[in-house]
Amino acid sequence: MSRPPPAYILLVLFVRLLIVFSTRGFFQPDEYFQALEPAYRAVFGSGHLTWEWTANPPIRSFIYPSLFVPPYALVKVMHLQDTQLLIWAPKLVQAVFAALGDLALYRLASSLLTEAHGKVALFLSLISPFNTLALTRTLANSTETSLTVLALSYWPYSTFQSRSRTRLALGLAAFSCMVRPTAAILWTFLGLELLWRSRSSRNQLINLVFDVSIIGFAAAATIIAVDTMYYGTLVFTPLSFLKTNLVSGIAQFYGANAFHYYLTQGLPIILGPALPFAVLGVRKHFRDEATTPGHRSPTRVLSLLMGLVGWTIAVYSLLTHKEWRFIHPVLPILHIFAADYLVDNVSASLTPNHSQETARAKPITRFPIRSSHLLYMIVTSVPLDLYLIRWHGSAQIAATRYIHDLGMHEDRVRSVGVLMPCHSIPWQAYFHLTRLDTAGHRIWALGCEPPLGLNTKERAGYTSQTDVFFNTLGALGYFERYFPPSVDETFPPAPVPFTTPGSSPPERGWNHTWPSHLIMFGALEKQQARDGSTATVKEKLEGLGYRVIWRAGNGWEEDERRRGGTVIWEWTGLHQLGRGCVLTVVLMQIDEELMSAAGAFSLDQLMELAGLSCAQALAKVYDNKKYPRVLGGDGLVAARHLTDGVHAQGKHKHNPCATHLTFCVQPGSKDIYKRLASQCSNLSIPSSHELSELNTSYDVVLDAIFGFSFKPPARAPFDAALRLIGESALPIVSVDIPSGWDVDRGPQQLQLQDDTEARLGALVLRPQVLAAASSRRAQAWFLLAAMPFYVRNPTAMRDDCDRQMVVINDKLPPPPPYHTGARHPHPHPHPQAQLAPPPFRTRRACRSLVQLPQHVLLQIVYATCPDDIPPDRLRRRLYWVAMYLRLTSRALYTGESSAQRETKIDGLMAASMHLLRSTYLPLYIQLIKPPYSSDPFPLTAPSSSSSLSLQSAQRETAILDKFLALKICDDVRADETQLHLGSDDAFTDVFELMQPRSRVEDLVRVFGTQVGVVCVQEDGAGSVSARRARATKLPFETLSVNFSPRKVSDRANYWHANIAQVSLVQTDHTRRKRTLVEIQRTKSERLEVSAKRLIRALIANGIVPEPCT
Repeated sequence: MSRPPPAYILLVLFVRLLIVFSTRGFFQPDEYFQALEPAYRAVFGSGHLTWEWTANPPIRSFIYPSLFVPPYALVKVMHLQDTQLLIWAPKLVQAVFAALGDLALYRLASSLLTEAHGKVALFLSLISPFNTLALTRTLANSTETSLTVLALSYWPYSTFQSRSRTRLALGLAAFSCMVRPTAAILWTFLGLELLWRSRSSRNQLINLVFDVSIIGFAAAATIIAVDTMYYGTLVFTPLSFLKTNLVSGIAQFYGANAFHYYLTQGLPIILGPALPFAVLGVRKHFRDEATTPGHRSPTRVLSLLMGLVGWTIAVYSLLTHKEWRFIHPVLPILHIFAADYLVDNVSASLTPNHSQETARAKPITRFPIRSSHLLYMIVTSVPLDLYLIRWHGSAQIAATRYIHDLGMHEDRVRSVGVLMPCHSIPWQAYFHLTRLDTAGHRIWALGCEPPLGLNTKERAGYTSQTDVFFNTLGALGYFERYFPPSVDETFPPAPVPFTTPGSSPPERGWNHTWPSHLIMFGALEKQQARDGSTATVKEKLEGLGYRVIWRAGNGWEEDERRRGGTVIWEWTGLHQLGRGCVLTVVLMQIDEELMSAAGAFSLDQLMELAGLSCAQALAKVYDNKKYPRVLGGDGLVAARHLTDGVHAQGKHKHNPCATHLTFCVQPGSKDIYKRLASQCSNLSIPSSHELSELNTSYDVVLDAIFGFSFKPPARAPFDAALRLIGESALPIVSVDIPSGWDVDRGPQQLQLQDDTEARLGALVLRPQVLAAASSRRAQAWFLLAAMPFYVRNPTAMRDDCDRQMVVINDKLPPPPPYHTGARHPHPHPHPQAQLAPPPFRTRRACRSLVQLPQHVLLQIVYATCPDDIPPDRLRRRLYWVAMYLRLTSRALYTGESSAQRETKIDGLMAASMHLLRSTYLPLYIQLIKPPYSSDPFPLTAPSSSSSLSLQSAQRETAILDKFLALKICDDVRADETQLHLGSDDAFTDVFELMQPRSRVEDLVRVFGTQVGVVCVQEDGAGSVSARRARATKLPFETLSVNFSPRKVSDRANYWHANIAQVSLVQTDHTRRKRTLVEIQRTKSERLEVSAKRLIRALIANGIVPEPCT
């Protein structure tokens, strides 16, 4: 038997290793769940075991997964489990088997035919698309294929073969049956044929039976020993495997195919471009067998192998459940027949003399097939090989590594849910997030457990969880039945997210909790409800606070459920949906949550808070004595508060000259509305159900007719009221949303009383102030100390409201107000509550751009970065905005607080900075380390100056600005070149040191000022009593927080230490520091708790502060 040359050995190893390192796609679930997961679990202690491993008795042997235990153990010992080597290590083992199989094929073809046939058969095996797809994967069928061709290369085709070689062949055959019991189908045929040939020699027959018995007994004993050690109980898995799949028919649950499946689909797919040559090779063999006299040995052996192929396909065709990979072991045999045709075809095309001369001169160096055949195989196979290893199913694998990297480096992954058909992605062997397995069901996927233990009738009505999700209920119906109505921000483990492997579905159904991350195919996003509504899964998830953070294409998919690529959604909270995003379902769910048992708010309370906030907004912006109103429930509450007068800080002052008129378009019938109307009537607030015009006796309109739940068209008499308001020249303050607008799509067509349709142009309400009551948390509902009300800026409104619109972000200080030079009506207005003034009756020309009103500048800056431009172009524009700030004021750009107070901030700089902050704030919040990863900033403190400034006492704002300086440049560099490696170290310092320290300092300021032990420096000396009061408190400007001590070895991970020391330090005027108090903080302690403990320690220790100057 010819041995392969060393060059061939190196070539085979190179090709198989190249495929291992290049493969990015998903093929079959068994690659992971029947091989890698059991081995991973044996080494790392976590991982998902399917029903085959947990059934009683189990049907899978640990023999095959045990091959991957040593590489996993080596990776664990070397602490490389967080690297790509975790993925490559088991594949390297499989690559060795694949290379041995290729070399065995070369030896078998060379020994049966010629060395040229061996060379062509090896070429066909290396270039085969199905081998490229499957042979180096951790599939039992792939190892079975390699072991089969190895055993065939040593098989005793002649009675004169040595007994040692026969034993080796029998041992390899037994090993293939240990790896996959169904390999016995193939070896039964060859074994019976070998016994038949050995019948003429009694000694040879006795030796064969003895060897088969010893090797078979050793294989069975090995299986029993290994599986008994793994399962902890005596078990013989091949017997239970055959009983479960053949006798009980469980295999049919995973699909039934026609009897001709392998002839019409299986063989064409596994052969690929070599199919015509294999068919012609089989035809040639039958022709040669009929024309060649005698029983030449190669012809007899090829006939035996042809019979083996026919036997294997015939037996497998009798089974109901069929898959391509089941007949993978016959592929090397078919490659021999294809090589027989290709080599003999080129030989037949040469003249006898020329053929002999060529054979003597260059028997092997020249590739022995036609150039056209060679070109055909390369052109048809290589592109298919590249597609299969690089693109087909690649997103399913990439998603797991993305989640792994996200969980390892940013600790953002709290729980993971996979909304895909069962076993669509690898599990812990790729995720390697063991903490999610050890903390309950924090990582789960839809299951498809078979109907074990059910009778025929019960099995007929059985439906798996995957079928219930995609077919029976649909995704939205499944969400409604088995998921809670809102997301729990602590992301607790799911009680029963799937059917326990090896058992029946739970009696009460599955029980889920919403995870921090969801993985799904893109086709699921478009799935609608089964009840015929137009709501989609995408809208549902966005309404819950999820957003897409990763998406990738997945190649062609036959199953429509798996189309659309792979998508990862992350829960970012309703306050992080992005700049310019307002959704009806989001706002409605906020109200539902507030009025649920958890929020405990009543409708009266919410309406009272909303009306008070609207009254405060109106009083701050329009200090008029006449307030006409077009009112709903919130407006009636605001009218009552405005009757008594509302100070900008929320305090009441008497204003008897104010004139109010409540225009009730259509009085409400509910009791709460009637009570509010009675309150206005008792306060002598005039009311009218008809209003012919809004004359000049009124100065402003409070629009509270429709809320965010309104859907056009507006019916009578509301359409006439909207027309009346729209045609008036009075300034408008709208509550939640301008009446008549669709919250998702902006202005819509209205059906007017005269049955004519008109686009909302002249009739559209264009408010000067939009007061939107939609703060995420109940404790901040309209009553944030820094923002008594806030304003959203949805995309549709930003584009259409070209008049004075004030935009205040609920996480950032608002843009600085425009100062007219006139004395403010209130002596000491709250700096954060100042808004743009009402429209001027007369306007003066501005001398330069920066002298425009702040709200106009803000609109101009925002218009330069619309949401519909490509992301790379948006990042480029944000980069130039940042460069403008850097050139204008480096202190403002880099967040240097001490220098910012001395920097003169013009309106354009302030608007530009607000754009950058509001754009990058959601990303900043996502990167914050737990246990404070989803909460907002502490309540914003007043600015240190009443002049135009973006700097406040809140120190985390400066950290946000530092993050902007790093992130903006990093994004642009990443867009420009693939050589940019990123600034991960810089971000690590920001979020592991600067951000938590500044957060605690801000919390100390908030809690310290509440209890009266900390004061914030204000402009001006103030009264004598105010100076005396500050003298008894610690000035916040002198305080700082330290996290210590830190070991040198834990420099990058001190934030995750089990116990850390937190100290509050004061710096005097000579810059000397002294430690005021120290506390011990545990790893899981929230920062609010740490800050409160520092304040309590100050009080308990009786520390006497230095006087504030």
